[in-house]
Amino acid sequence: MKVLFNRSAFFIMYLILIASASAQEKINKFTLHHPESIAEDANYYYVSDLGNELNPVGKDGDGIIWKLSKSGDAGDSVFARGLNAPKGTVILKGILYTADIDRVSAFDISSGEKKFDIDMSETKAAFLNDIAVKDDSTLFVSATDLNKIFIVHLGVKSSFEELFLNDILRGPNGLVFDKNKNRLYTVGFGSDNQTNGEVGYIELDKDQKTFTKVSDRQGLFDGIAIMNENTILVTDWVAFEQKGMILKINVNDKKTEAVNQAPIGGPADFMLNEQKEIIIPAMIEGSLLRFKINK
Repeated sequence: MKVLFNRSAFFIMYLILIASASAQEKINKFTLHHPESIAEDANYYYVSDLGNELNPVGKDGDGIIWKLSKSGDAGDSVFARGLNAPKGTVILKGILYTADIDRVSAFDISSGEKKFDIDMSETKAAFLNDIAVKDDSTLFVSATDLNKIFIVHLGVKSSFEELFLNDILRGPNGLVFDKNKNRLYTVGFGSDNQTNGEVGYIELDKDQKTFTKVSDRQGLFDGIAIMNENTILVTDWVAFEQKGMILKINVNDKKTEAVNQAPIGGPADFMLNEQKEIIIPAMIEGSLLRFKINK
């Protein structure tokens, strides 16, 4: 077979690849270990990190939450040490909550002081994963290994209960609450070592709660965010290498398309800020990436 080499076409493709790669800006000045989730306040990003090994269930005490300056004017630092494998992280009323294997740990955002733990070990969970805020006193927490979601009630004596469904979830991972529709979106990382995770939502108003799919695609889904009334963004690892994608899904017609400019190694629990920028931990790469959605 004779192959013709087109210099012009090659040059154009080269420029496209360079432009795409540079569009995904690396934020961290030093290599993170295995960053999993991100939360923010006015000046800092708070990034949970599993530690030296990519072991989401290891009680090894080397888990970290990093405090990274948004502007670069302030120094980066460690916000909290001594966790095991911290994952989903949110900030609510001045408290940072993170899911750490079988408990939810709470830290004062201003001082970094640990305030309390919500011990959920009685559930037999070893892989508490993401956290979503419902209101000032209620969180949702996914348990990937149990195929369950829990409701955590905050207070002087915090408590929790299972969110009972008629359907079996396949490794629920990322969570986000849509307060306008009283709907909990969730994505699955898969079950039985299969890339069979699904994307959908649970109508919380209904007595009989079911899981409604919004995409026919299956994968290793991790993070999720609401882009607008009819659109969500989700991450799909695709494989345990640098092949990860960020997908935009229309929840009405199931139309799905990729929005990242270059493959990501382990795209985890990301955030979408007011400037329509995605800030995403790349767990395999040990990086925190930022890029803007142009469409």
